[in-house]
Amino acid sequence: MTSKTSSRIVLIVAAAIAVSGLGWFLYAVLRNPVDVLVARSKSTDVATGGGDSDSGQTVLARSRTPRKFEGDYIGSDACRDCHSEISDNYQTHPMSHSLSFASKASDLEDYTDKTRFRSVKSAFYPGIFEYHVARENDSVRHEELTLDADENVIGQLSQKAEFAVGSGRRGRSYLINHAGLLYMSPITWYSHESCWDLSPGYSKNNQHFERRIVDGCVACHAGRTAWIPGSPDRYEEKPFHEHSIGCERCHGPGETHQSIHAKKAVSGTHDEIINPTSFDADQLNSLCFQCHLHGVGRVAHRGLNDFSFEPGDRLSDVWAVYVEATGAETGEAATQGEQMMASKCYTGSEGQMTCIACHDPHGTPEAELKVEYFKSKCQSCHNDSATNCSVARVERLKTSPEDSCIQCHMPRSKASSVPHTALTDHRILRKPDVDQKEKSERRSLVLFGNENGDITEAEAGRARGIIAVRKAEASSNQASAATAIEELRPWLTQFPDDTAAAEALGTAYSLLYDLDSARTIWEAALKESPKSEILLMRLAQLCHDNGDLKSGIEYGKRLLELNPTHSEYHGRMAHMLAQDGKTMEGIPYGLRAAELSPWDFQIHGWLAEAFTLQGDRIKAAHHQTMFEKLRPISR
Repeated sequence: MTSKTSSRIVLIVAAAIAVSGLGWFLYAVLRNPVDVLVARSKSTDVATGGGDSDSGQTVLARSRTPRKFEGDYIGSDACRDCHSEISDNYQTHPMSHSLSFASKASDLEDYTDKTRFRSVKSAFYPGIFEYHVARENDSVRHEELTLDADENVIGQLSQKAEFAVGSGRRGRSYLINHAGLLYMSPITWYSHESCWDLSPGYSKNNQHFERRIVDGCVACHAGRTAWIPGSPDRYEEKPFHEHSIGCERCHGPGETHQSIHAKKAVSGTHDEIINPTSFDADQLNSLCFQCHLHGVGRVAHRGLNDFSFEPGDRLSDVWAVYVEATGAETGEAATQGEQMMASKCYTGSEGQMTCIACHDPHGTPEAELKVEYFKSKCQSCHNDSATNCSVARVERLKTSPEDSCIQCHMPRSKASSVPHTALTDHRILRKPDVDQKEKSERRSLVLFGNENGDITEAEAGRARGIIAVRKAEASSNQASAATAIEELRPWLTQFPDDTAAAEALGTAYSLLYDLDSARTIWEAALKESPKSEILLMRLAQLCHDNGDLKSGIEYGKRLLELNPTHSEYHGRMAHMLAQDGKTMEGIPYGLRAAELSPWDFQIHGWLAEAFTLQGDRIKAAHHQTMFEKLRPISR
């Protein structure tokens, strides 16, 4: 093909793309999938903000610092002496059992019968995993056995499940605690079917005992967490000051309140306790939405984190949250807030409806009273001929013998990512059977709760960029990576100390194979946050893949000092040392990786080669056998 013919074809294809509306990104990919995308992002002007300061200059970011209370936290038990009735009633609420020691959790699970189960056998993986649970005295243990094709045990890993997460109404998951590094167990108890099974999401992507628990998870399930400032997803050796969600999560720290009423406080001391009933609807809903409205993606503002929210804050004070305009088709627990706000009940209230219009934050009605309790909530608004149910009672009873409003208008549906369970639909549809069959039109993302413009355009762009990187990394989407660079590069020129934004920007460049830019950005960010695990992990991987073994090994050692519990870190260190001619030095790292992940065929293959080089035929043969038994079946 001649160059002239080739150019003509490119022009024809580019013209077709332009006409079809696919836009600049695909045209750029035709020209050059990397250089053009990056060049365009680098020429972008600095983003402007969403308002003017007193000096007349554009505001790029609001000054945001966590609120400081005069008093300290004292724990929910201290509230019981004066508020015993509320305290006792609160024990009926799921939030009061959101997290506990696994060994002390209320009796729910079956530890005597059917305490074993197996994962579904894969067509491409020769082995199979078997899971055991056991409760002995003050300890709960979860065990994963790796079986070969003949069902012989060839690997075994046992971990102490220290914490139980969840009230148990739908089920419980469990946390492994490695001195403040928290991991999720692959084993979950599902209450509705009274069975043990793989944890949510593990049937498609089994992360074994290596799924790291992040701040966003802990913040919503624990009362108060002993998080380490400046170290995301890392906690003190005893990670929790208070296990379950308690009084002070909604009312603020209780020390001064207790002192005043015990007459221990200095005269004139301001009572810091918060009564949420004094909040406006946005503040009141935000108190719930901090955990029940995550949207498509949310990002904590620069300098804040998932523990920064305090009662009285609005969601937009801490996070930039992007949502689709309707919460129409999701069954995820975290989107209950979106679903409620998409309901006609909410829109009809002109935004004044709150979560506590239906839910008592201090308790849950007994099972036999639930239908009447929630029916009374509906009838508090739908109480006349114009708004009452239009279906005759005799017809309603055919669908719901209890004549439940909830059963008809808020049916339970399967949660899309949680097996063996269902969630209540908070859209409050008039005709669910009809409405659920109609697919809602997919809408563009909108920034939640920013009607007053408190989040500047530059801050919104930062959040869009970080969310775009998450999407790009999950799907290897170069267009999303390029979009992220456009959003984040201008921001970093103004706020170079923003580690979260810098980590995301570097990741975007790496996805476009501009590894020099990625490394430069990550190394600059590491100087700001020298104990950032994710930055050290990124740099160790980049240097390893790029052949800079000296730097990769240095970053790897620093990474393992921070986190010695992840098999991939040990495996990568073993590989880098071997490539650097230090196989003997790498073998202990390889063995530790195999201990942590006995199912990983790649590390066994590496160990077989390493021991062969060292002349240890017995160990080499053992790991070669493991490699043969575990490696995927060729398609």
